[in-house]
Amino acid sequence: MPSVQRFAFGPFELDIAQRELRHDGQPVALGPRLFDLLHLLVEQRHRVVAREEILARVWAGRVTSPGVLPQAMLKLRGALERGAPTEWFKSARGVGYRFVHPVQELDPAGAPRAPRAAPVPRSGSLRVGMLPCMNYTGDPALQWLCLGLPALAAQMLEADTRLSLIGSATMADYARAAQEPAPADDLALRALRELGLDVVVQGRLTRQSGLLWLHGDLVFSDGRRVPVTSLRGPHWHSLAMRWAESVQELLTSGSGTALTTISPDPFVVEAFARACELFLRGEYAKARPLLQVVHDLEPQQPDVQLQLLRTKFVMNDPSAVPFGEQLVAWLQRQGARPALMAPAHLALALAYTQHAGDRAAAGVHEQLRLALSQCQGQGDQDWALMVRLNAAVLQGRSGELAEAELEFNEVIRQCRRCGNLKRLGQSLTGASMFDLLGGQLALARQRLEEAMDIWQRRVPHVRSAIHTELSLVEAEGLMGCLDSAMDHADRAMAALETEGFLPYLGSALTTAAYPLLDRMDLARARRLLALYGAQPELQHPLVECGRAGVQGMVHLLSGNVDAAQQAWALVHAKAEAANGPGFAVWRAWSVPLLRLALRHGLQTLRRPLEAALRAHRCLARDVELRGVLAHVAAADALADDRRDEAAACLAELSRHPDRGHEPALAALDLAWLHLEDARLDPAQDLLSRLGPWADQHPLGRLLQARLRQAHGDISGAVEQHAQARAQLAGAQASWLAAWPDARQRAPRLPRLLSALHFEPYSGVS
Repeated sequence: MPSVQRFAFGPFELDIAQRELRHDGQPVALGPRLFDLLHLLVEQRHRVVAREEILARVWAGRVTSPGVLPQAMLKLRGALERGAPTEWFKSARGVGYRFVHPVQELDPAGAPRAPRAAPVPRSGSLRVGMLPCMNYTGDPALQWLCLGLPALAAQMLEADTRLSLIGSATMADYARAAQEPAPADDLALRALRELGLDVVVQGRLTRQSGLLWLHGDLVFSDGRRVPVTSLRGPHWHSLAMRWAESVQELLTSGSGTALTTISPDPFVVEAFARACELFLRGEYAKARPLLQVVHDLEPQQPDVQLQLLRTKFVMNDPSAVPFGEQLVAWLQRQGARPALMAPAHLALALAYTQHAGDRAAAGVHEQLRLALSQCQGQGDQDWALMVRLNAAVLQGRSGELAEAELEFNEVIRQCRRCGNLKRLGQSLTGASMFDLLGGQLALARQRLEEAMDIWQRRVPHVRSAIHTELSLVEAEGLMGCLDSAMDHADRAMAALETEGFLPYLGSALTTAAYPLLDRMDLARARRLLALYGAQPELQHPLVECGRAGVQGMVHLLSGNVDAAQQAWALVHAKAEAANGPGFAVWRAWSVPLLRLALRHGLQTLRRPLEAALRAHRCLARDVELRGVLAHVAAADALADDRRDEAAACLAELSRHPDRGHEPALAALDLAWLHLEDARLDPAQDLLSRLGPWADQHPLGRLLQARLRQAHGDISGAVEQHAQARAQLAGAQASWLAAWPDARQRAPRLPRLLSALHFEPYSGVS
């Protein structure tokens, strides 16, 4: 298919084949440079053509003076201005020029060209075509990727009912039908015009330092071009997945509205698209001012307000609550569609959890109820599952573990029934965290392994796979399987290094720090610090706290106690600031530092850490932290043979072993202490209250072996000990070393408790 050879604008006709400009049929004298300049500007009329591009394509790289282009433009305007003054060009100050007069393309006979019949797309509001990528790697062997990358990305986008995807085979056939080479810009514009599309995705494949790079643009039918996030990685499969995610985020505002409906002003649309791209990459501090500008220009545009609310929430901005309340009230008065109302209610519910104070509980439940009713009224099952998933997470965080478990199980059941694998993977990962707190350790591991299978094979999703990998770090760490936890941590860090750091994962890394980082060797800690430090432009409280927390680990493992204490103070300042992530993040980095200080006998660091944790206003409602501090006090008391005091430290916490990992460990330790004192009935009562934790955690099995030994049931003790050994495959060797044979006398509690909590890590250098 040859490129367009004739254009008509006003009284002029531009004939490319004859290299002639005609005015009312009469030739107009133009030199070769002016003709090429006019041809370029008319052909690329959809955009501003940069000065550098004009000089490269018209003057072919020849050395020119700074005034050569302005002079040429002045001459070209003079040649076109015959009769009444007409605006042919617009100058973009400091950038370049654009041809703005309406242009009609002509066929070889001089008649207006008819658009080619468009293929019938799937139902949807935005017609999208993905052209094959341009291969700039210099390697013909990678030409197949130019078809494979957009084909896989298009396949992933087909699930989005807001988009109408033209088949990738159709787009490839269209590109091959070109009978002469054409620049990518030309091909994209022709596809828009001749296939009747709203937007064309055009990618470029390059290779640098052994990594593939995928760049590209969205080209809209009104001439706007929006760049897609540049991606890199060694694997083309993950590139296609992340490419599809970026394209999807840019094509829609996140609530089902096509990007093209945001505003008639191309500047506003492009600014909003760039803000969405920055949000997707986690550069929230950069996205927020752009969103604010767009909001100022389009104050009545609800999609822009919704994205701004999400940014405020992610940035932990207290103004998210009043802003969200105003947005929800305005949407209700306007009678907004459910596709906007549901995400607005959900975003406000999440904002309430951070900054609403005493209003949080009632506000969260009411907003979630309204969001769910909007989804059900619209019949949007996917969004309904998402709302219920968030409701289950918030229930679990508020301590309602039984209610959260029921909600998670129901969401998981519905996901399996309707085949929504994406929500199923998210639900499995979320449920596993509360399974760990409730003692369902084997179930948590099983759910996480199923989620990993979903993200790796069934619904490939890089970010979710990394998030689940880090959740496995926590699960394996809590079960004492440190070798396995280290393997998961290494894979997660390798993926983050390869795929690019994603800052929302700062929360997952912080969570993984609790059971793992206090056992991490110096080399791994430095590697994690390098991962944080490689992204200085990411201004987010979670990233900043994580960076300071790992820095404290590195200082402490290196023997620099003063610097470690300063890093901890920085975590405290950032986490507890007005827009900081708060107590949970501060605690997650403070507790591993405390444990490291205990192991190394660093009293000067231990004392301020422990005092700060005991004095914090959130201590009363944090059962896990109270458990850590109870074990610290019990270890001190047992070291001085103050057994009654140690039992008192553990007694209150152990009354509710189903409320978390630390209360369960306290119950185990107290039961072990009772067995040493021949108090079999209290020990049996504690074991019965441990529930599933007693069977699913290797230390629970060791306690059952100790109880049977106390009853004289040696064969039963050996059987339970053997099951503990099977569960301890890959776990801390010190747990079995503390009691290698159930036929021998069981160790006293100080040794076992020390092995569990405060044993020096042999890998520390």
